[in-house]
Amino acid sequence: MPFYTADWTTNLKLKRCTHEEKGVWIDILCLMHESEEYGVLRWPLAELASAVRTTVKVLKSLVEKGVLKGTDSGCLCEAQTFTPTHGRKRGPTVTILESQAGPIWFSSRMVEDEYKRLVKQGIVPVQEAAPKSPPKAAPKPPIGECFGVSPDTTPYPSPPTRARETEDRGQNKNKSVNGGVGTSHGVGAVDNSAPPPLSADAIGEQLVQLEAERGKVLTLSSRAREALLRIADRCIDVPVLLRAHALACARRDADGDTSPVNPGFLGMFIDEAMAGQGGGTPTGTDWDETPEGVQAKADQLGVERNPDEHAIVFRLRVIAASGDQRLMEREVSKAERMNPGEHERVYRIMYGVAPGQVMA
Repeated sequence: MPFYTADWTTNLKLKRCTHEEKGVWIDILCLMHESEEYGVLRWPLAELASAVRTTVKVLKSLVEKGVLKGTDSGCLCEAQTFTPTHGRKRGPTVTILESQAGPIWFSSRMVEDEYKRLVKQGIVPVQEAAPKSPPKAAPKPPIGECFGVSPDTTPYPSPPTRARETEDRGQNKNKSVNGGVGTSHGVGAVDNSAPPPLSADAIGEQLVQLEAERGKVLTLSSRAREALLRIADRCIDVPVLLRAHALACARRDADGDTSPVNPGFLGMFIDEAMAGQGGGTPTGTDWDETPEGVQAKADQLGVERNPDEHAIVFRLRVIAASGDQRLMEREVSKAERMNPGEHERVYRIMYGVAPGQVMA
Protein backbone atom coordinates (compact mmCIF):
# COMPACT_ATOMS: atom_id res chain seq x y z
CA MET A 1 0.00 0.00 0.00
CA PRO A 2 1.56 3.33 -1.02
CA PHE A 3 1.86 5.89 1.77
CA TYR A 4 1.78 9.53 0.65
CA THR A 5 3.76 11.37 3.32
CA ALA A 6 3.06 14.81 1.85
CA ASP A 7 -0.69 14.18 1.89
CA TRP A 8 -0.48 12.92 5.47
CA THR A 9 1.41 15.94 6.79
CA THR A 10 -0.43 18.64 4.84
CA ASN A 11 -4.03 17.37 4.75
CA LEU A 12 -6.18 19.93 6.57
CA LYS A 13 -8.73 17.34 7.66
CA LEU A 14 -6.03 15.22 9.31
CA LYS A 15 -4.57 18.30 11.01
CA ARG A 16 -7.84 18.57 12.95
CA CYS A 17 -7.47 15.00 14.25
CA THR A 18 -5.88 13.97 17.52
CA HIS A 19 -2.95 11.56 17.61
CA GLU A 20 -5.33 8.83 18.76
CA GLU A 21 -7.63 9.45 15.79
CA LYS A 22 -4.67 9.42 13.38
CA GLY A 23 -3.51 6.10 14.79
CA VAL A 24 -7.00 4.64 14.42
CA TRP A 25 -7.16 5.93 10.83
CA ILE A 26 -3.91 4.16 9.98
CA ASP A 27 -5.37 0.89 11.30
CA ILE A 28 -8.51 1.41 9.21
CA LEU A 29 -6.43 2.07 6.10
CA CYS A 30 -4.63 -1.24 6.66
CA LEU A 31 -7.98 -3.05 6.86
CA MET A 32 -9.16 -1.31 3.70
CA HIS A 33 -5.97 -2.36 1.94
CA GLU A 34 -6.60 -6.01 2.87
CA SER A 35 -10.28 -5.80 1.96
CA GLU A 36 -11.53 -7.76 -1.02
CA GLU A 37 -13.08 -4.54 -2.32
CA TYR A 38 -9.99 -2.35 -2.20
CA GLY A 39 -10.42 0.76 -0.06
CA VAL A 40 -13.94 -0.23 1.04
CA LEU A 41 -15.29 -1.88 4.20
CA ARG A 42 -18.93 -2.91 4.43
CA TRP A 43 -19.10 -3.31 8.21
CA PRO A 44 -21.37 -1.63 10.75
CA LEU A 45 -19.57 1.17 12.58
CA ALA A 46 -19.65 -0.74 15.88
CA GLU A 47 -17.97 -3.75 14.27
CA LEU A 48 -15.34 -1.53 12.65
CA ALA A 49 -14.63 0.06 16.04
CA SER A 50 -14.19 -3.39 17.56
CA ALA A 51 -11.83 -4.43 14.76
CA VAL A 52 -9.44 -1.49 15.36
CA ARG A 53 -9.84 -1.58 19.16
CA THR A 54 -11.41 1.85 19.53
CA THR A 55 -14.79 3.39 20.36
CA VAL A 56 -17.65 4.36 18.09
CA LYS A 57 -17.20 7.92 19.36
CA VAL A 58 -13.69 8.12 17.88
CA LEU A 59 -14.89 6.80 14.52
CA LYS A 60 -17.78 9.26 14.47
CA SER A 61 -15.24 12.03 15.06
CA LEU A 62 -13.27 10.85 12.00
CA VAL A 63 -16.51 10.91 9.99
CA GLU A 64 -17.43 14.40 11.19
CA LYS A 65 -13.97 15.67 10.23
CA GLY A 66 -14.30 14.24 6.73
CA VAL A 67 -11.50 11.68 7.06
CA LEU A 68 -13.54 8.48 7.12
CA LYS A 69 -16.14 8.52 4.32
CA GLY A 70 -19.36 6.54 4.17
CA THR A 71 -22.44 5.80 6.23
CA ASP A 72 -23.77 3.25 8.69
CA SER A 73 -26.69 0.81 8.37
CA GLY A 74 -30.03 2.32 7.49
CA CYS A 75 -28.59 5.35 5.68
CA LEU A 76 -27.81 6.10 2.04
CA CYS A 77 -24.24 6.82 0.98
CA GLU A 78 -23.83 9.41 -1.74
CA ALA A 79 -22.01 8.45 -4.92
CA GLN A 80 -18.26 9.06 -5.05
CA THR A 81 -17.07 10.81 -8.21
CA PHE A 82 -13.65 11.47 -9.70
CA THR A 83 -12.47 13.92 -12.37
CA PRO A 84 -9.35 12.66 -14.16
CA THR A 85 -6.82 15.09 -15.60
CA HIS A 86 -4.49 14.56 -18.55
CA GLY A 87 -1.82 17.22 -18.65
CA ARG A 88 -3.75 20.45 -18.16
CA LYS A 89 -6.99 19.07 -19.55
CA ARG A 90 -9.73 17.90 -17.24
CA GLY A 91 -11.64 14.83 -18.35
CA PRO A 92 -15.31 14.06 -17.74
CA THR A 93 -16.36 13.34 -14.17
CA VAL A 94 -17.01 9.64 -13.60
CA THR A 95 -18.76 7.77 -10.80
CA ILE A 96 -16.31 5.40 -9.12
CA LEU A 97 -18.58 4.35 -6.25
CA GLU A 98 -22.32 4.16 -6.79
CA SER A 99 -24.84 5.62 -4.36
CA GLN A 100 -25.91 2.75 -2.12
CA ALA A 101 -27.28 1.81 1.28
CA GLY A 102 -24.94 1.39 4.24
CA PRO A 103 -23.06 0.09 5.99
CA ILE A 104 -20.18 1.19 3.78
CA TRP A 105 -16.95 2.98 4.78
CA PHE A 106 -14.17 3.94 2.41
CA SER A 107 -11.05 5.99 1.75
CA SER A 108 -11.66 8.30 -1.21
CA ARG A 109 -7.94 8.27 -2.08
CA MET A 110 -7.77 4.46 -2.16
CA VAL A 111 -10.93 4.21 -4.25
CA GLU A 112 -9.51 6.74 -6.72
CA ASP A 113 -6.18 4.87 -6.87
CA GLU A 114 -8.04 1.64 -7.57
CA TYR A 115 -9.97 3.27 -10.42
CA LYS A 116 -6.72 4.57 -11.95
CA ARG A 117 -5.21 1.09 -11.68
CA LEU A 118 -8.20 -0.47 -13.45
CA VAL A 119 -7.99 2.08 -16.25
CA LYS A 120 -4.24 1.55 -16.62
CA GLN A 121 -4.70 -2.23 -16.89
CA GLY A 122 -7.52 -1.85 -19.40
CA ILE A 123 -10.09 -3.50 -17.12
CA VAL A 124 -12.15 -0.31 -17.10
CA PRO A 125 -12.41 1.78 -20.29
CA VAL A 126 -11.14 5.35 -20.15
CA GLN A 127 -14.08 7.73 -20.02
CA GLU A 128 -12.72 10.01 -22.71
CA ALA A 129 -12.21 9.69 -26.46
CA ALA A 130 -8.64 9.84 -27.73
CA PRO A 131 -7.83 13.40 -28.85
CA LYS A 132 -6.53 12.31 -32.27
CA SER A 133 -9.46 10.11 -33.23
CA PRO A 134 -13.08 11.12 -33.96
CA PRO A 135 -15.68 10.27 -31.33
CA LYS A 136 -17.42 6.95 -31.69
CA ALA A 137 -21.14 6.66 -32.32
CA ALA A 138 -21.80 4.87 -29.02
CA PRO A 139 -20.04 6.07 -25.84
CA LYS A 140 -18.25 3.59 -23.62
CA PRO A 141 -19.99 2.63 -20.36
CA PRO A 142 -19.21 4.41 -17.10
CA ILE A 143 -17.34 2.73 -14.29
CA GLY A 144 -20.60 1.98 -12.50
CA GLU A 145 -21.75 -0.44 -15.21
CA CYS A 146 -21.61 -4.07 -14.18
CA PHE A 147 -21.02 -7.26 -16.12
CA GLY A 148 -23.73 -7.82 -18.70
CA VAL A 149 -25.55 -4.50 -18.23
CA SER A 150 -23.23 -2.24 -20.16
CA PRO A 151 -24.58 -0.59 -23.34
CA ASP A 152 -21.29 -1.56 -24.95
CA THR A 153 -21.69 -5.22 -25.94
CA THR A 154 -17.92 -5.80 -26.07
CA PRO A 155 -16.86 -7.37 -22.73
CA TYR A 156 -13.97 -5.97 -20.77
CA PRO A 157 -10.69 -7.74 -21.56
CA SER A 158 -9.78 -10.38 -19.01
CA PRO A 159 -6.85 -12.73 -18.48
CA PRO A 160 -7.34 -16.26 -19.85
CA THR A 161 -8.53 -18.81 -17.33
CA ARG A 162 -8.95 -22.56 -17.46
CA ALA A 163 -12.71 -22.05 -17.39
CA ARG A 164 -12.57 -19.60 -20.32
CA GLU A 165 -10.27 -21.87 -22.32
CA THR A 166 -12.54 -24.84 -21.64
CA GLU A 167 -15.57 -22.84 -22.73
CA ASP A 168 -13.83 -21.65 -25.91
CA ARG A 169 -12.75 -25.19 -26.78
CA GLY A 170 -16.32 -26.38 -26.25
CA GLN A 171 -17.70 -23.66 -28.53
CA ASN A 172 -15.14 -24.43 -31.24
CA LYS A 173 -15.94 -28.11 -31.00
CA ASN A 174 -19.66 -27.47 -31.41
CA LYS A 175 -18.98 -25.29 -34.46
CA SER A 176 -16.85 -27.93 -36.10
CA VAL A 177 -19.44 -30.63 -35.44
CA ASN A 178 -22.62 -28.75 -36.22
CA GLY A 179 -21.17 -26.44 -38.83
CA GLY A 180 -21.81 -23.20 -36.88
CA VAL A 181 -23.86 -20.78 -38.97
CA GLY A 182 -23.57 -22.40 -42.39
CA THR A 183 -22.19 -25.78 -43.25
CA SER A 184 -22.42 -29.09 -41.45
CA HIS A 185 -19.76 -31.76 -41.44
CA GLY A 186 -22.13 -34.49 -40.34
CA VAL A 187 -19.90 -35.87 -37.61
CA GLY A 188 -22.86 -36.73 -35.40
CA ALA A 189 -24.79 -35.32 -32.47
CA VAL A 190 -23.01 -33.47 -29.71
CA ASP A 191 -23.62 -34.54 -26.12
CA ASN A 192 -24.97 -31.42 -24.44
CA SER A 193 -26.13 -33.17 -21.28
CA ALA A 194 -23.49 -31.50 -19.10
CA PRO A 195 -23.80 -27.68 -18.81
CA PRO A 196 -20.69 -25.83 -20.02
CA PRO A 197 -18.48 -24.15 -17.39
CA LEU A 198 -19.06 -20.46 -16.82
CA SER A 199 -16.51 -17.78 -17.57
CA ALA A 200 -15.66 -15.06 -15.05
CA ASP A 201 -17.78 -12.56 -16.98
CA ALA A 202 -20.75 -14.94 -17.02
CA ILE A 203 -20.45 -15.62 -13.29
CA GLY A 204 -20.33 -11.89 -12.58
CA GLU A 205 -23.34 -11.23 -14.80
CA GLN A 206 -25.35 -14.01 -13.13
CA LEU A 207 -24.39 -12.84 -9.63
CA VAL A 208 -25.37 -9.23 -10.35
CA GLN A 209 -28.72 -10.45 -11.69
CA LEU A 210 -29.33 -12.77 -8.72
CA GLU A 211 -28.61 -9.97 -6.28
CA ALA A 212 -30.85 -7.57 -8.24
CA GLU A 213 -33.69 -10.07 -7.82
CA ARG A 214 -33.08 -9.83 -4.05
CA GLY A 215 -33.26 -6.04 -4.25
CA LYS A 216 -29.49 -5.65 -3.76
CA VAL A 217 -27.12 -3.49 -5.78
CA LEU A 218 -23.83 -5.30 -6.43
CA THR A 219 -20.88 -3.36 -7.83
CA LEU A 220 -18.00 -5.47 -9.10
CA SER A 221 -14.59 -4.01 -8.25
CA SER A 222 -11.16 -5.23 -9.34
CA ARG A 223 -10.89 -7.36 -6.20
CA ALA A 224 -14.29 -8.82 -7.05
CA ARG A 225 -13.04 -9.62 -10.54
CA GLU A 226 -10.03 -11.45 -9.09
CA ALA A 227 -12.46 -13.51 -7.00
CA LEU A 228 -14.54 -14.19 -10.12
CA LEU A 229 -11.44 -15.48 -11.91
CA ARG A 230 -10.69 -17.82 -9.00
CA ILE A 231 -14.26 -19.13 -9.10
CA ALA A 232 -14.10 -19.57 -12.88
CA ASP A 233 -10.94 -21.64 -12.45
CA ARG A 234 -13.11 -24.18 -10.61
CA CYS A 235 -15.00 -24.77 -13.87
CA ILE A 236 -18.42 -24.44 -12.25
CA ASP A 237 -21.73 -24.51 -14.13
CA VAL A 238 -25.01 -22.68 -13.52
CA PRO A 239 -26.50 -25.27 -11.10
CA VAL A 240 -23.40 -25.08 -8.88
CA LEU A 241 -23.51 -21.28 -8.99
CA LEU A 242 -27.16 -21.25 -7.94
CA ARG A 243 -26.49 -23.68 -5.08
CA ALA A 244 -23.51 -21.64 -3.85
CA HIS A 245 -25.57 -18.44 -4.03
CA ALA A 246 -28.41 -20.03 -2.05
CA LEU A 247 -25.93 -21.13 0.62
CA ALA A 248 -24.36 -17.66 0.74
CA CYS A 249 -27.79 -16.00 1.05
CA ALA A 250 -28.72 -18.36 3.88
CA ARG A 251 -25.53 -17.42 5.71
CA ARG A 252 -26.18 -13.68 5.20
CA ASP A 253 -29.69 -14.12 6.60
CA ALA A 254 -28.42 -16.15 9.56
CA ASP A 255 -25.89 -13.44 10.36
CA GLY A 256 -28.43 -10.65 9.98
CA ASP A 257 -26.16 -9.19 7.30
CA THR A 258 -28.04 -7.12 4.70
CA SER A 259 -25.07 -6.55 2.38
CA PRO A 260 -25.10 -8.18 -1.07
CA VAL A 261 -23.39 -11.48 -1.79
CA ASN A 262 -20.13 -10.43 -3.44
CA PRO A 263 -17.84 -12.82 -5.37
CA GLY A 264 -15.41 -13.19 -2.48
CA PHE A 265 -18.19 -14.26 -0.10
CA LEU A 266 -19.72 -16.50 -2.79
CA GLY A 267 -16.39 -18.29 -3.27
CA MET A 268 -16.52 -19.54 0.32
CA PHE A 269 -19.47 -21.80 -0.61
CA ILE A 270 -18.26 -23.23 -3.93
CA ASP A 271 -16.81 -26.39 -2.37
CA GLU A 272 -20.02 -27.10 -0.49
CA ALA A 273 -22.11 -26.44 -3.61
CA MET A 274 -19.94 -28.73 -5.75
CA ALA A 275 -20.15 -31.46 -3.12
CA GLY A 276 -23.94 -31.32 -3.33
CA GLN A 277 -24.24 -31.45 -7.11
CA GLY A 278 -26.42 -34.53 -6.92
CA GLY A 279 -29.07 -32.78 -4.85
CA GLY A 280 -31.43 -29.88 -5.34
CA THR A 281 -31.54 -26.57 -3.57
CA PRO A 282 -29.39 -26.73 -0.47
CA THR A 283 -31.22 -26.85 2.81
CA GLY A 284 -29.59 -25.96 6.10
CA THR A 285 -29.50 -28.69 8.73
CA ASP A 286 -27.01 -27.13 11.17
CA TRP A 287 -28.36 -25.20 14.14
CA ASP A 288 -26.30 -22.14 13.18
CA GLU A 289 -28.14 -21.71 9.87
CA THR A 290 -30.81 -19.47 11.42
CA PRO A 291 -30.82 -16.74 14.10
CA GLU A 292 -33.38 -18.78 16.03
CA GLY A 293 -31.09 -21.81 16.01
CA VAL A 294 -28.13 -19.75 17.20
CA GLN A 295 -30.17 -18.22 20.03
CA ALA A 296 -31.53 -21.63 21.07
CA LYS A 297 -28.00 -23.07 21.24
CA ALA A 298 -26.80 -19.98 23.14
CA ASP A 299 -29.59 -20.43 25.70
CA GLN A 300 -28.66 -24.10 26.03
CA LEU A 301 -24.98 -23.28 26.60
CA GLY A 302 -25.60 -20.21 28.75
CA VAL A 303 -23.93 -17.82 26.29
CA GLU A 304 -25.24 -14.28 26.53
CA ARG A 305 -25.05 -11.75 23.73
CA ASN A 306 -23.07 -8.65 24.61
CA PRO A 307 -24.61 -5.20 24.12
CA ASP A 308 -24.08 -3.91 20.56
CA GLU A 309 -22.48 -7.25 19.59
CA HIS A 310 -22.93 -7.99 15.90
CA ALA A 311 -24.88 -11.14 15.02
CA ILE A 312 -21.87 -12.55 13.13
CA VAL A 313 -19.57 -12.30 16.14
CA PHE A 314 -22.27 -13.70 18.44
CA ARG A 315 -22.78 -16.72 16.17
CA LEU A 316 -19.03 -17.38 16.07
CA ARG A 317 -18.82 -17.23 19.87
CA VAL A 318 -21.71 -19.67 20.21
CA ILE A 319 -20.04 -22.06 17.74
CA ALA A 320 -16.82 -21.86 19.75
CA ALA A 321 -18.72 -22.51 23.00
CA SER A 322 -20.42 -25.54 21.47
CA GLY A 323 -17.06 -27.20 20.83
CA ASP A 324 -18.33 -28.62 17.51
CA GLN A 325 -15.02 -29.13 15.69
CA ARG A 326 -16.70 -29.50 12.30
CA LEU A 327 -18.40 -26.11 12.55
CA MET A 328 -15.32 -24.48 14.07
CA GLU A 329 -13.03 -25.76 11.32
CA ARG A 330 -15.59 -24.75 8.69
CA GLU A 331 -15.66 -21.14 9.92
CA VAL A 332 -11.87 -20.93 10.17
CA SER A 333 -11.50 -22.36 6.66
CA LYS A 334 -13.96 -19.81 5.24
CA ALA A 335 -12.20 -16.93 7.00
CA GLU A 336 -8.82 -18.12 5.70
CA ARG A 337 -10.11 -17.83 2.13
CA MET A 338 -11.16 -14.22 2.75
CA ASN A 339 -8.02 -12.49 4.05
CA PRO A 340 -5.33 -12.95 6.75
CA GLY A 341 -6.94 -10.45 9.11
CA GLU A 342 -10.31 -12.19 9.08
CA HIS A 343 -8.60 -15.58 9.46
CA GLU A 344 -6.77 -14.46 12.60
CA ARG A 345 -9.91 -12.86 14.05
CA VAL A 346 -12.07 -15.97 13.60
CA TYR A 347 -9.24 -18.28 14.72
CA ARG A 348 -8.88 -16.33 17.98
CA ILE A 349 -12.63 -16.55 18.61
CA MET A 350 -12.63 -20.30 18.01
CA TYR A 351 -9.43 -21.32 19.80
CA GLY A 352 -8.44 -18.36 21.97
CA VAL A 353 -4.99 -18.01 20.39
CA ALA A 354 -3.53 -16.68 17.15
CA PRO A 355 -2.92 -19.10 14.24
CA GLY A 356 0.29 -21.06 14.82
CA GLN A 357 0.27 -20.60 18.60
CA VAL A 358 -0.14 -23.55 20.94
CA MET A 359 -3.19 -23.57 23.17
CA ALA A 360 -2.41 -23.58 26.89
